[in-house]
Amino acid sequence: MCIRDSDEIERNLEGINLAMLRAGDAAGVGSRLMLYQTAAQELPFEDGSIDVVNSNSFLEHVEDLDGVLQELARVTSPGAFCIHGIDGSDHQHYVDSSIDRLHNLTVPGPGMHRNSNRIRPLQYPELFEKHGFRVQQIKPLRKMEVSDERIASFAEPYRSMPREVLEVVVATFVTRRV
Repeated sequence: MCIRDSDEIERNLEGINLAMLRAGDAAGVGSRLMLYQTAAQELPFEDGSIDVVNSNSFLEHVEDLDGVLQELARVTSPGAFCIHGIDGSDHQHYVDSSIDRLHNLTVPGPGMHRNSNRIRPLQYPELFEKHGFRVQQIKPLRKMEVSDERIASFAEPYRSMPREVLEVVVATFVTRRV
């Protein structure tokens, strides 16, 4: 659909209260949308009932990524499209710009750091494919040059990763359910 004028925009937003949504009041979605607040590993949808999924800066905050992708595979229909924006930056950078975007890779130990799973964006295609999604497109949105010295400062397993995997910090992925 191509929106041509402000009247059409207003008609499309009818029943949605943006002020309520900005204030965190879920009732602002009105009657045209449904809001579900549930664990991503327990989606309240029937098998194969979803045709399009969009996530933005969500998957990097998931500790049990295999569980979430397995659930996403369950609820999406064959041929369904999924668009995922993934930000592999140390999110503390957004609060304090003096913190390097890749600082989270210097912290030793497995698991989450500052609510991020630290999986590099270019590691996601393998995970998507493992769960029945074929990657249609990868669009790197932010890249950083990473010197040998910088790589040497990273904790394992990041220190051993290929430079091209480390350099893509933010990317968008289009996948299709097989």
